[in-house]
Amino acid sequence: MFKSRLNEFCHKSGFQTPIYLVGSPEGPPHKPVYKDCSVSIGEKTYDFRNKSSSKKEMENMAAEEALKLMEDMVITETQKLVSHSAKTKKSCDRVYLVDFDNCADTGLQDLGGEIHLFVAQNFNTKTKKMKAVQNQPNVEIHRAEEPLPEMVDHMMTWFACENLKKIKNKEVVVISRDSGLNALVALLKQKGVKAKIAN
Repeated sequence: MFKSRLNEFCHKSGFQTPIYLVGSPEGPPHKPVYKDCSVSIGEKTYDFRNKSSSKKEMENMAAEEALKLMEDMVITETQKLVSHSAKTKKSCDRVYLVDFDNCADTGLQDLGGEIHLFVAQNFNTKTKKMKAVQNQPNVEIHRAEEPLPEMVDHMMTWFACENLKKIKNKEVVVISRDSGLNALVALLKQKGVKAKIAN
């Protein structure tokens, strides 16, 4: 069901839960036809036209289209974050932690310093998206040990393995749409690391 996938995506990316509004049906009561459905996510509302005899199916079709739009929007915003980070400071004293499941490769090659890409256990490393950056000398890929970990847990596990000492005197920039990573940044600051979410 695309509705559950959209809900999961919105939760992970820090968006509000989608609200659906299906338009009034056309045709006789025993054979209704629904043609309009809107999906509201926070202040954004997406209107879709389709055709179905079921309100539930209409909502699911709208969720599929909304998910595509939201994923494209997140990729575009992440590209802007990467580009801004590259222009702001290109230095070997900076460490980038990139949630690659919610990111795009565009612009990563312009970043200086260390780049750590965190991916899910089943992430396909043979895609064009991955090949574009995985051979860079300053890039290191970290695959999750669990099938579906929270990204914040995935990154914290990496820090727990003596890696915190390596970045103690460097600036850490986290690039992700996962709002849960604010907790990671707060933890790093408590340990004396200069850390921030890219903005």
